[in-house]
Amino acid sequence: MKKCKTAEDLVKETLTLMQTDEIYSRVNEAASLDYAISAFGSEKTPMTKCNFDTSGYVNYGTSEGIYGNIVVRGNWCDEDRATMSLFTYKSLSTDRGVYLAIGTLVALFSYYADKVVGKWVHSGEID
Repeated sequence: MKKCKTAEDLVKETLTLMQTDEIYSRVNEAASLDYAISAFGSEKTPMTKCNFDTSGYVNYGTSEGIYGNIVVRGNWCDEDRATMSLFTYKSLSTDRGVYLAIGTLVALFSYYADKVVGKWVHSGEID
């Protein structure tokens, strides 16, 4: 019986791949992050289907700093779900360079999450 993949697995495997990218260390440092954290409550969510998109967006927070949010949209399990938060980058800075660096981290996360899901599908770990 195959082990059920979770949102936490997707985040961990994606971050591991990201760290091998030559751009990662440069933009991670430039992002001046106050934190980078998995979304609370979604860590153990099962991911049994691959009918979803991983996407991200960067925005100024309503009261402070810059947020880079990564979400999945679509059908990733047997329950009807539309959107699930996966991961957030946060900086109290409002600097243009930090905004661009967080945007690059979000793009890298989305890129490598797609690689992880492709590997899962190819190996039969998810449908």
